[in-house]
Amino acid sequence: MSNNATTLISGAYYLVPNVQPKQAVDGVFNKTPFIDTFRALGKLVPSAGSQTIEWNYVIGTDLAASAWTENESITSFGSTLTVHPSQVVSFGKAPFGLSDRQVLNQANGGTYEDVLALEERSATLRLLKYFEDLFCGNGASVGISSLIDSTGTAHGVNQSTYAGWASIENTCSGSSFVSVLDDTYSDLVGTNASKSDMVIFMSPAVATIYQGAVASNMRGMYGQSLDLGKSPVGQGLRFNGIPIVEIPGASATECYFVDTSKAKIVAHLLPTTQDVPATNLGINKVVVGAMAFIVEDRAVHAKITQIDLRV
Repeated sequence: MSNNATTLISGAYYLVPNVQPKQAVDGVFNKTPFIDTFRALGKLVPSAGSQTIEWNYVIGTDLAASAWTENESITSFGSTLTVHPSQVVSFGKAPFGLSDRQVLNQANGGTYEDVLALEERSATLRLLKYFEDLFCGNGASVGISSLIDSTGTAHGVNQSTYAGWASIENTCSGSSFVSVLDDTYSDLVGTNASKSDMVIFMSPAVATIYQGAVASNMRGMYGQSLDLGKSPVGQGLRFNGIPIVEIPGASATECYFVDTSKAKIVAHLLPTTQDVPATNLGINKVVVGAMAFIVEDRAVHAKITQIDLRV
C-alpha cells in the first residue's frame, strides 16, 4: 500500500517549525545612551511653542555696581544686557509597513505576534538612533562637538562677538589623558558649572583609554572585585565622582563635560506614528519626530580633544 500511516507520520508535513514565538533577535545597534541619560535626568523636555527655540542669555549690564556714598544723588540707571541664542529643530522619519501578502498572513493567524506593532517599535528605535547619532556627532550647530567648543558659533551666537560664549577646551597633545581630565575639572570649578549635575560623555574607545590610565588607582579600592584590574565589577565608570556615560556615536578622540542643569534635549515632536496612503493592498506608515540638543550656557561645559593612549 503506497499511502500508509507510517509514511505520513514520518513526513515533513507533520513537523512543527522550531521558531520561538517572539520578536526576532535585533542584530542592529539601536541603543541611545545619550538620549536615555537626558531622559533619566528629566532633561528631555517638551517644546513650549513654535520653532525656532530661543532663550535669553545674560552677557552683562550697561551700568556696573559701585560704592554708595552718603547723600549721593543717583543720576544714572542701567539695565541687563542679553542676547538671544536660538536653535532650529531637527526633523526625522522612519517609514515602515506591511505588504499585501503580509497583511493577509496576519489576518489568517499566520504570524506569532502583531507584526505591524513590531515594525512600529523597530521604526521608533531607528528614529531615536538617528537623533542620537545627530547629537553625538560633529555636525555644525547640532552635534555636541560643535556646540561645546571654545571658538566659533553655537546656537547662532558667535564667541568672537561675546567672549563669554565659549566652552572650556583642552587638548591632550603632549599630555596624559588623566592629567588633562584633572585640569579640565579644575577649570570648570572656576565657572558657574554645577558639579552635582555634571556628566562626562565619551566614546567606548576613549573609555577604554581612561580605564587603562586609571587602572593603578582602581586597584587601591580595597574590598572591590576587579575586572582585569580596570574597574570595579558591577559599577559604572566615574571621574572625581562624576558619572561617565559611553556614547558610541561620539568622536574616538574627544570627551565632553556636560552640566545637565544647563543643557537639555527639546522634543518638538516625540516619535509619533502617522498613516501614509497606500498604493497597494498593504499598510504604509511612518514614525516622525523633531528634536533639538541645546546648550543653554556654553561656558559651563568642556571638551577634551586629541585623546590618545598616553597615560
